Amino acid sequence: MEIQLSIPVSYKKSNGTLHITQNDLSWNPSTSHSTAIKFPLQTIKNLQATPEKSAKAMLKVFTGPTGSENTAHTFVFTNRQDCTAMKDGLRDAIALKLQAKKKVGMLHSREELLSDRELQQSLLLEYPELAATFQETVVKGGLSVDQFWGTRINVLQAFDFERSQDKGPYNVLSTLRISTKNNNAEIALSREKISDVFNQHPIIKTIYDQVVPNQLQEVEFWSRFFQSKLCKELRGEPFHSNDASDSVLDKWLGAQARDEEARRLMREEQVLRLIDIEGNEANVSMNTGNRPDHTMRPSTIKTLSSLNRLSQNMLRSSMTNDSDDEHDPDVIISKESTDEQQAEKLQEILLGDLKDDNVDARIILSISKQRQFFDSDKSQTAGHDYDPRPLIRQMKMDLLCPHDLQSILQNSEGCKQAFKDINDSIQKSIVMAASQQAGGESSRAVVLCHDATNEFLKQFWNDFLSGDASLAERLAETAKVLRKTRERVEAVAIAAGDLADQVREQLKPTMRAVDRALKEYERALFLASC
Repeated sequence: MEIQLSIPVSYKKSNGTLHITQNDLSWNPSTSHSTAIKFPLQTIKNLQATPEKSAKAMLKVFTGPTGSENTAHTFVFTNRQDCTAMKDGLRDAIALKLQAKKKVGMLHSREELLSDRELQQSLLLEYPELAATFQETVVKGGLSVDQFWGTRINVLQAFDFERSQDKGPYNVLSTLRISTKNNNAEIALSREKISDVFNQHPIIKTIYDQVVPNQLQEVEFWSRFFQSKLCKELRGEPFHSNDASDSVLDKWLGAQARDEEARRLMREEQVLRLIDIEGNEANVSMNTGNRPDHTMRPSTIKTLSSLNRLSQNMLRSSMTNDSDDEHDPDVIISKESTDEQQAEKLQEILLGDLKDDNVDARIILSISKQRQFFDSDKSQTAGHDYDPRPLIRQMKMDLLCPHDLQSILQNSEGCKQAFKDINDSIQKSIVMAASQQAGGESSRAVVLCHDATNEFLKQFWNDFLSGDASLAERLAETAKVLRKTRERVEAVAIAAGDLADQVREQLKPTMRAVDRALKEYERALFLASC
């Protein structure tokens, strides 16, 4: 990542260099006795610098994810100029980062998404199930944060798109529910709603500024406004002569329509005559269609094509007859270009819209005796006439013939076994339904164990199938965690009490997947040692 600003500073009495990049603020120590620190720009919540008259030049940076307590980092500079430069540079970098965040549809790189802790924290707060998996695999299981989010880049990108969407305009007045009590309008009106009303209806803001608090108090203003004809007009509702009048607000009826009409006329005056379609209506009316224009009639197409060819020849001759060859397109092409470039430049010079339409060069395929091809299907089935009536009669007889179901059950071992299987299935379903209803906590534990194990399996197979030898140590750690899966499953089963056997049955496919992964890992270790 390109470093935008680097200044030597002291952090916790250790000398080092403070760097600002496009995405991060980092401090690297001069010696190996201290540990480097790094945090994304979007996690910086506040900046505090010592006064200019202070003897020490220090900058305090407050960082932390959204919704949590901030952490202060104090950097000591050797002079005031460096401190001011770092403070201004850091503010500019944060402002650019926030401005980029506001761009809808902005595609972030993998590195940016992995370093955006604030985005990850917001995603976990939005989806508790994902947060539970994060807690189980990263906090308790030892999986690194980058590993966890590395397989969810698409989720981070989608959530970033979703979060960056701006709220579109809507009819604010139509969403407000008004109730009348004791001849007074009562409505829940927040400051955000009032701001939206002012933005959508500037006339209300104008009236508010004039009459509040000179003539009316704020509560009285809104009470009278929502009962007035003006409110109905702005909401798009009809009002009648018998509606209650308001001496203050009624004089503003139609004011917004007049303002919008004035703005429309002003916009029309600024339209260029070249693209003013309504301005052309006075000279060329569209009400009569294309007929008044003789150039649009089919009978004149040949004439116009001839004129186009003549115009093209005149243009070509005017260019080739020039006394100076530097204006000749053929000479320019032959001097400067290769064969492929000549054709491309010549294609640009030619006026394609003046050419005639290309003639269809398709080859018409004529087939003699076409009828025999269409009649072939009929000839294949001509000798096979099926009469469905005997089959239908047999089906009717089978349906009408009475059967003794009791005798079938007594004499058929297969029916007895089928009856037993159906009964067992019903009993098992009843037990499972009762267990799900009674053991909600056990079910959540099973789901969490399953999700956590799948996360470790995903990380295992990504590293195992990559063939990257540098991931061998991380792969060994993942395999070590997978070996403890049976212990986790057994702990969940014991906690379920009477439902222990069902828990083991539900997690049996997960255990088979773990055993398969460990078997392949042991096999690879054996082949590597040979």
